[in-house]
Amino acid sequence: MKSVRELIIMTASFALGSIIFIFLSYIQKNLINIPHELVGYVVPVLAGGIIAGVLYTLSLKIARLSTHNQALTGNANLRHDNPTSSRTQLVIYILLGMALLALFSTIQKSLAGYPIQFEGYIVPLIFGGISGLFIGELLIRNQTLLKQERQAVVFWQQEKDKTLNILTSISDGLLVTDVNGRVELVNEVAKQILELDSTAIKGHSLAAIFSRATGNDYSHTFIPSKVGETFQDTIITKDGSTRTIKGSTSAVQSRQANTGAIIVLLRDNTEEQRIERMKSEFISAATHNLKTPITTITGYSELLLSHNHIEQQQAWQLDKLITSLVDINHVDSGGEVQLIKEPFPASILFDSALRFNINDSSALLFIDLSKMELVLENLLSNAFKFSPDGGLIRVSGELTGLRYAITIADEGIGMSRENCQRIFDKFYRIDGSNSGRHGIGLGLTLAKKLVEAHGGEIHAESTLGKGSTLSFSLPVRNLN
Repeated sequence: MKSVRELIIMTASFALGSIIFIFLSYIQKNLINIPHELVGYVVPVLAGGIIAGVLYTLSLKIARLSTHNQALTGNANLRHDNPTSSRTQLVIYILLGMALLALFSTIQKSLAGYPIQFEGYIVPLIFGGISGLFIGELLIRNQTLLKQERQAVVFWQQEKDKTLNILTSISDGLLVTDVNGRVELVNEVAKQILELDSTAIKGHSLAAIFSRATGNDYSHTFIPSKVGETFQDTIITKDGSTRTIKGSTSAVQSRQANTGAIIVLLRDNTEEQRIERMKSEFISAATHNLKTPITTITGYSELLLSHNHIEQQQAWQLDKLITSLVDINHVDSGGEVQLIKEPFPASILFDSALRFNINDSSALLFIDLSKMELVLENLLSNAFKFSPDGGLIRVSGELTGLRYAITIADEGIGMSRENCQRIFDKFYRIDGSNSGRHGIGLGLTLAKKLVEAHGGEIHAESTLGKGSTLSFSLPVRNLN
């Protein structure tokens, strides 16, 4: 349909150009008294029609090229032609148009037997000059657009190469799929981690690649609903050793829309796992060697206290530390936190805490009271530690659906995003070497494990320099 429409317009342009040139030729013949013979209109018909057709064709081509270039160049900073050079070209096209029409007019006059006189060249020169002007403008514009297109192609190829170099040079493994879920980009780090070459990765689905590398089923890992989540697995390397890998997925966005393509960042987590095992082994050894003597020490201190009121706070703190180590190590070894649960109203958690904004306090919780008091104690301790210059610490509780949420917010120094993500990790301390804050980084780790053992959830939010908010929620036993 589009080509038929263009053909109709081309025919109309040819006819219009012929009519205009015939009309001008007719007027010229009357002015200089040249007889009106059919052969005298051959050149006007052909020249006028061809010129009009060329003008339409160039206009159509330029419109398409201009639209294409707008999409291609975007914000690319491209070089523009020298206007002086363009004006010189335009003058040349005008002179060429005049010369060409004058030549055709001379040939026509010779064939028709017309006298060769200056008046007979007025219309060819004017029409030829105007035609050369229009055609020259379009040709120059077309030439400029073609140059811009070539520059844009080179520019975007350079940008693509630069982006590709950046992506393939990052320290993590990288895999990028197309919209059909087939890997089209992979860096060397990912190949080394997976121990696969390009032919086993490019063009294949992520599920097939990771299943081949690990021997496990990944058919449900990279589905749209799971994009944005992390995963962890082990690989048996070619030398027989075990390698732990940790990956995360994210969607490729284009103008705020999901394209369907997926990015996978992959990391060799073997060394971190080894360190975690060392920490667990340390905890196990420390608890085994310290728990028994600490029990004896606290027993004797109680005896002394009953007679001489001797302060035993340090011994109790050490006992609490060892107990925390025991609980954490027990869970890390695959065991469960030992809980003695009883039904309590939510208000009991705040008897030893600050009472601010406590709503729905009669909500019934099924908890190990001593464990949950320890959670609150650790969260409050954290809030005080990171409020060195004072500031209000808000404690609030509220029933949300079938869960009771408890929030502790401070106005302290706050945390970075990275710190916020790692604050519940074992032995993780924020600026521990410089801050002078006490603790070995186990309080929040234990709090998280105790909350989760109760079927709850805990998380942290913070703004650097403005304070932090730590909150956890527990399931409600009933609403009566």
